[in-house]
Amino acid sequence: MPSVLSEAGRAMIPASLACIGALAGCAAPTGLLPRSPACTFAVLVAPTVGCESAPLADQALDDEAKRFATVPGRVRIYVVRDSFVGSRYRWEVRIDNMPVAVLPLDTYVMQETTPGPHRITIVTAESEHSMDVTPEDGTSLFLEAIPTIGRVAARAQLRMLDVERGQQMVRGARRVTGPPFLSRPVPPRPDLPVG
Repeated sequence: MPSVLSEAGRAMIPASLACIGALAGCAAPTGLLPRSPACTFAVLVAPTVGCESAPLADQALDDEAKRFATVPGRVRIYVVRDSFVGSRYRWEVRIDNMPVAVLPLDTYVMQETTPGPHRITIVTAESEHSMDVTPEDGTSLFLEAIPTIGRVAARAQLRMLDVERGQQMVRGARRVTGPPFLSRPVPPRPDLPVG
C-alpha cells in the first residue's frame, strides 16, 4: 500500500506545479482538468507560494492617505494594484525615474509631490510602461496598474482612474512604503518593451 500512495503522490507533483504556475501567473502548458485533485490542491496552495511582498505602512499612515486631503502647493499621486493576475511577480512604481515602491496584490502607493509634469512608470520583469501626467495644485491623481499578457511573466500598464473609482480602490487596499534601497534615480531599461 505505501508504494501505491508514494507513486500516486509522485505523479501529482508535476501536475500540481504546472497548475500552481498557471494560477500564479506563469505560462505553463497543462492538460489538467479544472476539478482534478492536483488543481484543487494548487488552488488552495497557490496564494501562499512565491508572492512578492513589500513593507506595509503602519495603520496611521494608511488611514492618513485614505483621507485624501491635499495641501496647497502639493499633489498626491496614488497608484493602486488589485488584479490577481501576475501577483507572483514584482511590479515596481517609479515617479520621475525614482523608485518609490513595489506593489504586491491589493496594495497602493501614495506619493506627495509638487504640481506640474511628472512621469509615472510601472516596471515588471518583462515591461516598462510610462504615463505622463500634469496634476494641478491641491489635487489627487489616481492610477491603476493593470496586468497584460507577457511571454513568461505578466506585463503591466497604467490606466487613469476618476476620483470616485480611485478612492474606492485605494480604500480596499493597503498602503506600501518604499524600502531603503529605493532611493536613487533609475534609468529606463533598454531591454524591456516600452509601452
